[in-house]
Amino acid sequence: MVDSDQLRGRPAVFEVSVSAVVIGRKVAFMLLLAAGFAGVPELARADHAGPEAVISNYVKACYTGDVALLKSLFHAEALMTGHSKRGFYLGSPEPFFANVAGQEPMSKTEAAYEGRITTVQVSGDIAAVTLEETGYFGRSYTDVFTLAKLDGEWKIVSKTYYQSQ
Repeated sequence: MVDSDQLRGRPAVFEVSVSAVVIGRKVAFMLLLAAGFAGVPELARADHAGPEAVISNYVKACYTGDVALLKSLFHAEALMTGHSKRGFYLGSPEPFFANVAGQEPMSKTEAAYEGRITTVQVSGDIAAVTLEETGYFGRSYTDVFTLAKLDGEWKIVSKTYYQSQ
């Protein structure tokens, strides 16, 4: 596992908090997942290892352009939604995968990309992780991932993003 901050030689910083943004009826089932986080005390660090590994691998896949790894981290029916400078998007992550595949990997251009996990919340077999990305092909994003542990494996079931620059 390659942690995003290890790419920069710094230890990861983790804090436990939660914020939920739900948009539209299509993602209403995500409300059930997010609702389970309210009032849950901080769990042992070991409970965070699975979701952190998935998001760290997400950062690695984005940086290296490894679309096969990126796809493996998402559930087959995952949803992606968010706001970027191009407007609002709600749908499959497939256009995101195509975008990553269609660009020269940031690792080859030595781009100053950083992905930093800022929050991790785990409740049983569900988790929410916030990732702050800077330098992602020249843009910055805040991503909120919802993960579910299915058949013993953590998968991203939704990604909500906001492009800040």
